Amino acid sequence: MLVLAVFFLLAPFFQQPQQPPPPPQPNSGRPAAVANRPSQYDTVAAEAGAALKPPLVLPPIIIASAGPHGGEVDMNIDFDSDGRIAHIEPTYGKQTLVKTASPAVKFLSVPAAAGRKGIALRVFLLGRNDRIKTVPIPYPSAAADAKITGTVVAVAFVSPQGSVTEVNPLSGNPLLRASAHDAVMQWTFPPVARGSARTESYAIVAINFTADSDEGSLVDLSN
Repeated sequence: MLVLAVFFLLAPFFQQPQQPPPPPQPNSGRPAAVANRPSQYDTVAAEAGAALKPPLVLPPIIIASAGPHGGEVDMNIDFDSDGRIAHIEPTYGKQTLVKTASPAVKFLSVPAAAGRKGIALRVFLLGRNDRIKTVPIPYPSAAADAKITGTVVAVAFVSPQGSVTEVNPLSGNPLLRASAHDAVMQWTFPPVARGSARTESYAIVAINFTADSDEGSLVDLSN
């Protein structure tokens, strides 16, 4: 920020003769949040996190069922004193994906990150064609008898191979949470990588239970 401020203060003294504007270029389809992702982003982000005192490198986030088209979003995160996300600054990604990713990652709480600022985070949003190996999520009979419906939001801890090692339901009725937990534990997600190596990740899933279906369904978080 200091470099930018100095640049703009001195820029009037280094102005070149005005040139005619270049001809318009066709739309390249590049993401709209920023023009370019820094080269070697994964390495830079990991090194920056490792240099913090104490070190803090956040695993990538997977958001399941993010609409017809998936993609990636990079962001810098500020955490409050309880380790909850206080501010998100997107640095790369299409605006439509940023709008989906930003509210979804706010479900996360990272106590080890309490009070930290500007922590790099990469988010992978899975589209409908990105394959998640799932099993059915049964609508519990006790919940059906009591006419309990609603949505369960859960965070799954995903191994570098894509298997789920732990599920932490964050919201929803306890009966529905239990069913979502048991089903998602059997899912497999596409592996994600940091640089050239696969890495563990967190997956955010939202599962909706309705009275007119005997199974829960994955919620499209882009709506």
